[in-house]
Amino acid sequence: MQDKYRASDARVPELTLGCLDPDSEFYTDSYVCGTSVVFYNLSGANRLSSVMALVKTLVIVFMLSVSVIVFSKGAETLVIEPIERMINLVTKLAENPLASLYKEPGEDDGEQNETSLLENTLGKISSLLQVGFGIAGAQIISSNMSSGGDLDVMIPGKKITAVFGFGIMEEFTNTCSCLEEEMCTYINTIAKIIHDNSIHWHGAPNKNIGSAFLLVWKICDGMMPGMRDLRDAEGKDLTDDEKRELRKDMFVMSKGKGTEDRRLVPHEMVDSALVSVLKMRVELHEANGLNGTLAEFKKNQKLVDYYEGKFEVHMGFGLHIGWAIEGAIGSTYKIDASYLSPNVNMAARLEAATHQFGCPMLVSGPFVNEMSPPARALCRKIDVVTVKGSQVPLELWTCDINNKSDDDCLKCVVPVIENGQQQPINFDLVKGVQKDFSREFKEVFERGVKQYVDGDWKAAKEFIDKALTIYGEDGPANSLMRVLQKQNFEAPKTWSGFRELTSK
Repeated sequence: MQDKYRASDARVPELTLGCLDPDSEFYTDSYVCGTSVVFYNLSGANRLSSVMALVKTLVIVFMLSVSVIVFSKGAETLVIEPIERMINLVTKLAENPLASLYKEPGEDDGEQNETSLLENTLGKISSLLQVGFGIAGAQIISSNMSSGGDLDVMIPGKKITAVFGFGIMEEFTNTCSCLEEEMCTYINTIAKIIHDNSIHWHGAPNKNIGSAFLLVWKICDGMMPGMRDLRDAEGKDLTDDEKRELRKDMFVMSKGKGTEDRRLVPHEMVDSALVSVLKMRVELHEANGLNGTLAEFKKNQKLVDYYEGKFEVHMGFGLHIGWAIEGAIGSTYKIDASYLSPNVNMAARLEAATHQFGCPMLVSGPFVNEMSPPARALCRKIDVVTVKGSQVPLELWTCDINNKSDDDCLKCVVPVIENGQQQPINFDLVKGVQKDFSREFKEVFERGVKQYVDGDWKAAKEFIDKALTIYGEDGPANSLMRVLQKQNFEAPKTWSGFRELTSK
């Protein structure tokens, strides 16, 4: 019987009883007369106990596994992932200080834990760095983010080539006196138009000084190949073919907010700067309309009284291209990431000269020389001058725009991207902004300017008179006529094809 069961499955108790001693009244063990043996089958109980132990073990393992997963998931979601995102953010800024920090809507919505707040705060600080320093401060952000040492904002500057645009709001002081507390909202409304168009066309806002805006379209580090240094009076301009040969492997990488990298050749960047300013001028005109973004300011009673109900926002623009030093300006207490160069000052002088020439936009000869032929065809030369502090003759050009621009021609002009590279701008669409200026007017005026530069001022007078007959409100034509009249239509004996522009 015992052979059928394992030792743990059977219990065999034995009971040995003593017998009555015949010589006594008591039982005694010394006299054994029998033994009782009982077999208990414990296999079923043991199997049940084993199953229950196994179930208990599995339950404990399951609970421990779930606990580990739950606790580790919470730690990963609330601590590890935010820290990794923060590290990636810092790394991203170190590699590309102008990288987009855009966050998808709804991402991390509702999270109010400490790590989430810290991550959001770091993202805001990074965005503020980008806004505060701009493209000129990219190197400052990169060097300090990538290094583990002390904060160093006074890093050396570097030489770059860029297009510099300078725009100023007219009648700013009087408007400021009328608007008072509303002045910031007024400036920011205009700044949105200026900044949106510069960013959309690969530029970057750099400075806002009250009524003035400095915009930059950066082309490359160092001097752009084939572009004559404007300080060299004996330099020679290259042909378009010669420039293309020198720059055949050169591309400008531009990144707009929330967009892919865009690859442009240098003249496309210059063309973009021109279109950007043209669109600013058109949108400012629309903003002055009855339903424009500036309509609420035109209802301000102080402005209505001061301007007799004729208040409008007008801006002058100057565009120039050349080298500049990009870097930090100031001290460890306060710095500005900006650009220092005579070429930056030249853009400001061009804007200031718009009042003398009676046109809202002046561009320099070097800027026009870097344009594509279709873009250059939109511009016309109006004078050749030397500015204060320079003996190098500078051609002055303008790009005309309708006095009452009520068409949508420029709204159709948008960057066309194929395979990450921007396609040439369709300037046939842009020509619509010059419908007030006939081809005959431009041809007659250009011939007058040529005679003026060549020194035949009597012939120049005839052409300018004819141009004014066609379009008498033209500012550059009237300005040139005043110059000719001042000398009784006789070129000075020392005439060398340019005049001195004495006013800044």
